[in-house]
Amino acid sequence: MKEVAIESWRDLVGIMDTFQEHVFRGMSQKKWHLETSLCRELQHAEIEGDEAYAVEVDLVEAFQGTAHIYLPEAASRIIGHPKPKSERRQAAVYAKSVMQHYGAPTRILDWTHSLMIAAYFATIDGADDACIWFINGK
Repeated sequence: MKEVAIESWRDLVGIMDTFQEHVFRGMSQKKWHLETSLCRELQHAEIEGDEAYAVEVDLVEAFQGTAHIYLPEAASRIIGHPKPKSERRQAAVYAKSVMQHYGAPTRILDWTHSLMIAAYFATIDGADDACIWFINGK
């Protein structure tokens, strides 16, 4: 794994061209692992296996059951029933992305094409050991 030390915004701007085909994830603690909010919540509650899957299904179904109240413009894309199975899967994926946007725990791990946005999330808490993960987006 390659590590690039950045000491200033000037350093960050100076390497931007090097990473144009990458996606980034900013984190305020270098010691943190790349894990989803749902994974962290389930570990904290000591839930695993089939029970963990059931919790995720319950979260998505509860969201799909009430989303039309708060997000009427997105309801048709979020609600999975009585659609064909492939469309229900798409609705569940879309529901998870909307849930993630509103702070619900999901299996989605946010990445961005913008190095500056990742830098924002890495430094928003003022931590002195922030990091930005990056992978080639191709």
